[in-house]
Amino acid sequence: ITNITIDPSAVVSHLANVASEDWTLEIDIPGNLTIPSGASINLDGRGYEDREGPGNIYQYGHGGSYGGRGGKSSYTSDSGPTYGSITGPLNIGSGGGWYNNGGGINHGGGAMKLTVGGTTALDGDLSADGQGISEGLTDSAMGGGSGGSVWLTTSALTGSGTITADGGPALYSNGSGGGGGRISVVLTGSGSFASVTMTATGGTSVAVNTEGAAGTIYRQTQSHGDGGGIVLIDNKRHDSNRDTDIFPVSLTNEIANAALIVTNTGTTVVLYSDIFLREVLLYAGVDVTLGSYTMYVNSAEHNLEDVTDPTPGVTNQVDDYSHIIWLGVDSYEGTVIMFL
Repeated sequence: ITNITIDPSAVVSHLANVASEDWTLEIDIPGNLTIPSGASINLDGRGYEDREGPGNIYQYGHGGSYGGRGGKSSYTSDSGPTYGSITGPLNIGSGGGWYNNGGGINHGGGAMKLTVGGTTALDGDLSADGQGISEGLTDSAMGGGSGGSVWLTTSALTGSGTITADGGPALYSNGSGGGGGRISVVLTGSGSFASVTMTATGGTSVAVNTEGAAGTIYRQTQSHGDGGGIVLIDNKRHDSNRDTDIFPVSLTNEIANAALIVTNTGTTVVLYSDIFLREVLLYAGVDVTLGSYTMYVNSAEHNLEDVTDPTPGVTNQVDDYSHIIWLGVDSYEGTVIMFL
């Protein structure tokens, strides 16, 4: 089959996972993929079930983690770790926590990998969201499942559809939103993402400050070259008490030539190993936690405040500025990480 068109009333999915990563969706199309308005590849809630997955901890009310950490409830000392690749995500999302005899449908999102040799015309939806559950349907302290993953490689992208890997909501006062998942869209023959909307936000919560942290969105055009795209971290102004751990220890080299631009008020970025970056700029109200690790920046030393921000904040918003080592000037146009 050279070209695939999904019927406007069709929903494509994979089987639901339970306690292990048994089911994902991988489609390789030599020609074009057309997903019209009304059609979707929908993997919402097809990831790990509640209280399962590498981003889950066995405590009450926390949100599942994947690209970003799930929120932390009043019952929870922490939420689970982030995991998986930023540029080539293949993992399913983790389920949320629950209290007592909960057992709901707060599952993580599933995972899809779409490889399209021609054009992807997307006016419908690609979705791998985590799930939440409404109060009264089951027990209290239900946390949302994390978003899953969408990895699309295509020559060109057209249309005005949506790609989402959002965390599931927490609809209980003692629950927390799921962490955002991971999205990667790689264009091998063009430079435009058309009007397609992409989100990997943390799940919302009815309790203050317990939303999930944002996941990651990697966008690469033909001109960027391999590994030279843009990583967006955008939580749409949700106020999370957890962070986006964007540098898993085993994957640091995946975005080694990055420019780190942190823009979302309340966002916390935490390093778990030494890291090399091309550039770093901070907007108001963000925090970068270096801990015992070192950030090597391949640029001349400068004020960390982003002068393009209309309401710039305090400069050098890091816990230990002496752990930033400025290496000089490099004109390499590599990956850009943006926190919106």
